[in-house]
Amino acid sequence: MTNSLPPSSDTLPSDKITPRGKQYGRPGPLAVSGLVLLGLVWGMFFSLSRVAGETGVDPVVLVAYIIVAEIPFFLLICWLRGRYPRLLRWRSMLFYLVGMILGYGVPAVLELSSAPIIGAGLLTIFVSLTPIITVILTLLLRTEPLQWRKVAGVVLGTVALAPIVLREDISVPVPELALLGFTLAFMVACCYALYHNVVAKYWPEGEDTWQLATGETIAGIIIFVPVTLIFYGLQPINLTEVSILMLFIGYMTLSMT
Repeated sequence: MTNSLPPSSDTLPSDKITPRGKQYGRPGPLAVSGLVLLGLVWGMFFSLSRVAGETGVDPVVLVAYIIVAEIPFFLLICWLRGRYPRLLRWRSMLFYLVGMILGYGVPAVLELSSAPIIGAGLLTIFVSLTPIITVILTLLLRTEPLQWRKVAGVVLGTVALAPIVLREDISVPVPELALLGFTLAFMVACCYALYHNVVAKYWPEGEDTWQLATGETIAGIIIFVPVTLIFYGLQPINLTEVSILMLFIGYMTLSMT
């Protein structure tokens, strides 16, 4: 008699186990295409961040407006799918709040602040440190078992990026604020890395990515937007300005890919 139950996580290679114990197969064409699209949109966002950061609108205000613009689309998707964030579960709501802070609000503000100082190219390089920092935090926080392949990846990634980051002839748009810009950009990578570890360890059981994204956006509406209004007031923005309009479209596309 054969066992119809799937193998337990103890019998599967650790690199095939998701945080919730499910097994992933090989990525198909759709997954690969989605990854390429995500990379293109993400790269475009860094360029738009620099342009938008030079408009004079405070980055915190820009992010607050983006959150407000996104919420109708996320709610529409939830309505079409018939699955909504579990806002009445305190564990889920806490997860949405932490996710909004680490993976959404804070890094977006830091990106918009650092891009005009160091440029989109250097910002992209710093943010590409995210996988390396993620693995380091994974080892420190013991989110996953130690795997030498990941350690080797950290070493190789560091060696590959070091010549670029440590060059003496690096050109930045605002040289006198270069150290500040580098620090902000590095903090972006740290936020994303910590976010990935939180997601891997505390993902609410039974919820999917759309519920998470919508929950984070709702948390932003409840917390981020009111705080922004209190401290920054209602600052008008010119949506006819191409850079700001493209930033909105780019960030909303990035959030939904």
